[in-house]
Amino acid sequence: MEEVDVTQPTPRGAIPSIAASPSEMALQMQDQMGRFNYSQAPADYSSIFYTREKELLLENGDIYEGEWDEAGKKAGRGIQHYADGSVYEGYWQSGMASGRGRFIQANGGVYEGEWMDDKSHGFGTYLQPDGTKHEGEWREDQKHGEGRETWPDGTYYQGAFAEGKKAGKGQFKWTNGNTYTGEFLDNNIHGHGFYHWADGREYTGEWQTNKMHGAGVFTFGDGRKYEG
Repeated sequence: MEEVDVTQPTPRGAIPSIAASPSEMALQMQDQMGRFNYSQAPADYSSIFYTREKELLLENGDIYEGEWDEAGKKAGRGIQHYADGSVYEGYWQSGMASGRGRFIQANGGVYEGEWMDDKSHGFGTYLQPDGTKHEGEWREDQKHGEGRETWPDGTYYQGAFAEGKKAGKGQFKWTNGNTYTGEFLDNNIHGHGFYHWADGREYTGEWQTNKMHGAGVFTFGDGRKYEG
């Protein structure tokens, strides 16, 4: 069984407390993508409730430019340059990224979508520097719910995720024409499913960790069948 590496880092990761300076990759991505589109504001957003600072150096060395609430916490619209060279631009609430926003990693990876309490949460798209893309639901910085993951060569997975891994029902299609439709667990083909090879062979039945395991029917390219 051909396998594909599906390991991806979380959109944010640790942010060290040293002097902030946007990385070259982050700046390049900012130039390519332009400024963040603030048109999809949270329902309770109103600029009249916030004060605005041009640019402020925070105690941990990060630099924030944007709006603040009456309690002195980041709120509303703002952009923050982190000490590791990454950049977040979008909406804030109670000092944390909340609402729609875009986070550009120091290595050029980009997550754009919904946030809650400083974590990717809701619908969003994560694009890795190598071109791998995940578009779908997130929960607390992890892929969770329905989503679509696409690799640069055209290989893709469409289906369910749980706690950052493929889990539940989905479809994996390789560029060589092979397709699997069925159940997944911990990023593996696992459970009941149907596999079609480009040369005409097919298997319907049980799987365990990417291997045929248990009851099933294998159909050869010439139509002969084996059941066991």
